[in-house]
Amino acid sequence: MFRPSRRFRSVLLAGAFLSTAIVTSVALPAAAACGDPAPSGRIAYTRSAACVDHIWSMNPDGTVQLNLTDGDGTESEPSWSTDGSKIAYTAWDGTNSQLWTMDFDGANRVQITDDPWRHSSPSWSPDGEQIVFVSTQTGPPELVIIDEDGSNPRDLTSFGANVLSPSWSPDGQRVVFASTKDGPVDIYVVGIYAPSIVRLTNSIDPENNPVWSPDGSRIAMSVVDGGGPVSVIVLIDSVDGANPTFLTGNVCIEESHPTWSPDGLMLAYMSMNSGTSEIYTIGADGTGVTRITTSEANMWAGAPSWAPTYSRPVVTTPPVDGDDDTGSSLTPAFAC
Repeated sequence: MFRPSRRFRSVLLAGAFLSTAIVTSVALPAAAACGDPAPSGRIAYTRSAACVDHIWSMNPDGTVQLNLTDGDGTESEPSWSTDGSKIAYTAWDGTNSQLWTMDFDGANRVQITDDPWRHSSPSWSPDGEQIVFVSTQTGPPELVIIDEDGSNPRDLTSFGANVLSPSWSPDGQRVVFASTKDGPVDIYVVGIYAPSIVRLTNSIDPENNPVWSPDGSRIAMSVVDGGGPVSVIVLIDSVDGANPTFLTGNVCIEESHPTWSPDGLMLAYMSMNSGTSEIYTIGADGTGVTRITTSEANMWAGAPSWAPTYSRPVVTTPPVDGDDDTGSSLTPAFAC
């Protein structure tokens, strides 16, 4: 179980940033045959301007930026379905937050929850038939599962304590999440069909944003160093929380919301390294840090979600005349 001491943290941080302090470019894997697990899928993320959030997508190198939502409220927290055909997200109307889904290109937006409570942080099941999310329906935020069309809701947790940031396991049997169940914000795993709770971390430093690696062996998360506000990205074993590895370790900035590439060789995450919130990628070994968004003044980018499969439509047509807002310019590059 992950219980880092201050000395342990400082040693790991020093070692980690020998390899990540300098931001460099890293070549993405070449396009492969249909079905190959190359990290070629799109990255969806939240882009904020003038206090309004919308969902955008881009290629893993930051090219071909596409605006997928344009509502009057705030749309955020994108989560890809396993086949990459749909995105679930949170929409805030000023009073409540509800869950919506849309096609990968922003078309066919459908509201799947509509009630007086607040819902957020959706995560698709591997079979694409269910979504787990955070809901205030019973009071403090708890985990709820619904079918992908919003029907058949059922409670997954009933802690009476805050839960945060669920992520469905690749085998479809478990959900990892953060919770204040035992005091500080720690990482837990709950079974779907044989309910059981496993506590993976037990630290004075809050952890959040856990997400499974594609092979299910590791979990990436953000750790608030020293109680905050600075956070770093850490990897742990998914079975028992052992073998913590500090993927990033800039003790002066916030880095959070990791998401894995389809082959598990890279991660995208949010970082304040440039002075504002931007999306970066990094190798799973801590090398090759690359900034892939550059926001304009009074804008920021965060909460990335990497499309989990390769066999899906991929953007190949660039925006016309430099206009980023061209959600209709998607063309299928592969048809497996």
